[in-house]
Amino acid sequence: MLSEVTDQNFPNSDMKFFLAINVFILLLLNVSCIDLPYYKKEVRNWRSIYPDSSRPEFSVYLIGDAGSPSLTTQEPTLKLLEQTINGDTNSAVIFLGDNIYFDGMPASSASSREKQEAKLIEQLKIFADYKGQVFLVAGNHDWDYMKEGGLKAIKRQEAFVENYLKRDNSFVPDNACPGPFITKVHPQIALAAIDSQWWLHKYVKPYGASGDCEAEDEDDMIVQLKDFFDNNKNRHKLIVAHHPLYSNGNHGGYYPFMDYLFPLRIIRKNLYVPLPGIGAIYPLYRKFGGVDQDISHYKYQYFKSRITSTIQEHENLIYAAGHDHNLQLHTEGKINHVVSGAGSRLNPVSGGGNALYTQRAKGFARINYYHSGQAWIEYWIPEGDGSEGTIKFRHKLYEKKRAVHWSCFVPCLKKTIKTLRSQWLHPVNIRLPNCISFYLETTTGKTGFNLSPFPMSILVVMREV
Repeated sequence: MLSEVTDQNFPNSDMKFFLAINVFILLLLNVSCIDLPYYKKEVRNWRSIYPDSSRPEFSVYLIGDAGSPSLTTQEPTLKLLEQTINGDTNSAVIFLGDNIYFDGMPASSASSREKQEAKLIEQLKIFADYKGQVFLVAGNHDWDYMKEGGLKAIKRQEAFVENYLKRDNSFVPDNACPGPFITKVHPQIALAAIDSQWWLHKYVKPYGASGDCEAEDEDDMIVQLKDFFDNNKNRHKLIVAHHPLYSNGNHGGYYPFMDYLFPLRIIRKNLYVPLPGIGAIYPLYRKFGGVDQDISHYKYQYFKSRITSTIQEHENLIYAAGHDHNLQLHTEGKINHVVSGAGSRLNPVSGGGNALYTQRAKGFARINYYHSGQAWIEYWIPEGDGSEGTIKFRHKLYEKKRAVHWSCFVPCLKKTIKTLRSQWLHPVNIRLPNCISFYLETTTGKTGFNLSPFPMSILVVMREV
């Protein structure tokens, strides 16, 4: 028979305290499960804003940290991605690293090899009927979780991926090199892929010709990245890597109160062991640069400063990464900065700062490029088993001015001048033909002009055409 709880065997004050603590913890656990999106004030009307065309000219799908998928049923994020890309031939899919948790691809003789292969196959098999382009970059977990065997693990994963897909170069950059691997996924879209863990790795890594790399060192890699911009001034530019330059997640220094109370959750998500007080040590250690995988660490800061100083002045630019297990969009000057690291795992994220959107939810990002020169981003989240999905945010990143070279319209200009030669002695308003008005509209925003302000010297030269 159950004994009745009374003031004698459980003092009233102690019982109230005990109940209060339990209710408090339960409330914290409940709040931590609410993963509402954050929208900056100026983009909260995003649902009412659409691109000027319903059909993009080209799309790039970005998914990161997908290396811990379910091996019993298809991971919902991967299922939604597979359904979305099938039939979309004018597109590319880029996996943003951490393709195999926790230690990358082991040797063929390792007991864990079969399971690690299975994790990778779960991701690669979605391309069975896909006709677009596929790229994978490496993350810190792919480098043997930053351990001494990292270089060999990357080369094993590269060999496995390219043998399985049997496509053109898919695992980039090659040979665990820093990159940049450069290609055009579309005539107007240039891609540069960087192995960011190469910058942070403290063990053996390849350099120059001895490592089958084009870049001799960090400085040479930056020179090649500058060349990428010089050679693609009038194109859309997409840079992909595993490590973000900005983040409102763990790697950017954000830890919710729950992580201070239950710090072991940071290491393993279900370790709810309360360590009040002492539990703050680990989050603070991470927040203030104790781990080289966090943006505050001096090595990471060096990588960030070299990359940002190279790319920050360029137009029509997107930098995309994973690493933090959530979805984010930041605008940092001219840099449109995408975090899409929620392929199979989740970590908390905050709003604020220069973030336009953040959300702790599994999903992926899709960049749509339109004929008008506009580039838009969508963030997709699976519903249920992934058979359906929802756009949780949509935003216009920029509009690229369409470059028109003189050689394209000089013949038209000559013809126009000849037909108007008799009118040059008097001011005249002219409605320009399409070939010229298009150039003026894309460079000055005007579709016509009055000839009277023209210097006479120019008119004389024009009469000799």
